Amino acid sequence: MFWNRKDYRQKHIQIIIRKENYVESTSFESTDLSFIRFRDEKIPVKLSHNGSNYYATTSIYNLESSGYEVTVVVDGELCYRTRDVEQPMVTFREQMKAINDSFEEMKKRQRELESFNNEEPNLLEIRLKDTDSVPEVWYRGTRVDEGTNGLVDVYMHWHTRDFNKPTELLATLEFIEGTDIDAKRVEVFIDEEGERGSFNLLKDEIDG
Repeated sequence: MFWNRKDYRQKHIQIIIRKENYVESTSFESTDLSFIRFRDEKIPVKLSHNGSNYYATTSIYNLESSGYEVTVVVDGELCYRTRDVEQPMVTFREQMKAINDSFEEMKKRQRELESFNNEEPNLLEIRLKDTDSVPEVWYRGTRVDEGTNGLVDVYMHWHTRDFNKPTELLATLEFIEGTDIDAKRVEVFIDEEGERGSFNLLKDEIDG
């Protein structure tokens, strides 16, 4: 290994850590490779948690003590790899393939999330967990039974299409939107011809 050579040029360092199905890779530029020989010296690494990335200062010793396998690549040359006699040796090419597969999976999930966010929201969604719970209701992507909204009434009837007859559809929705003097009662009526709605401020009901 060349980490003990007296070479002070800037080097591209890549740190790859693995634990079970978790694979993370980070890289930085440095002229000091002593952290490879003295494994308790601090180095910057990028870690992921709940879909977010953050940078931390740790050491090869701390990573391995936490159960990670560590690989260090300097200017494209393999300089260090955790050796575990209980596990078969993983080649550098296999490690790089696992990293690429992990990145491709992340990109796939990101594309799926973007596609989901760009979809037109459903007109009406109703979920009922049990007979004692308040229905969870979404109207055009907005939940109307929690937060500053409050569900008053929801009804839906749908009947399959009979021969030479249109499908029967009827849904009504009533909820409170907003708080204090700006609160309003919203009513929505939906049938096979479309949707109609109206609202009035609660203070108008009180004044009237």
